[in-house]
Amino acid sequence: MHRARFRRVRLGILRWYAAARGYRIYALALVLAVPDILDALAGVDFTVLLPPGWGAKAASILAILRVVLGIVIRRLAMVGPPPAAGPR
Repeated sequence: MHRARFRRVRLGILRWYAAARGYRIYALALVLAVPDILDALAGVDFTVLLPPGWGAKAASILAILRVVLGIVIRRLAMVGPPPAAGPR
């Protein structure tokens, strides 16, 4: 039962990946731009838009995301291409 569900989920992801073929470069550009977007959001005051008491939570989440995503993006750049012989 779990294998069938996993297979359906995997097939759905593969179909979505094939359908998004032309948009992959835009998605990659968005992922690479997320740290810069979070840096720009650091100066925005969200206390006016959020319910009382949520301003500090939103600011702390944005600060953590800025640090973590910067590390993740740098590590993705160090991975490099697969070997010429292909995957094992």
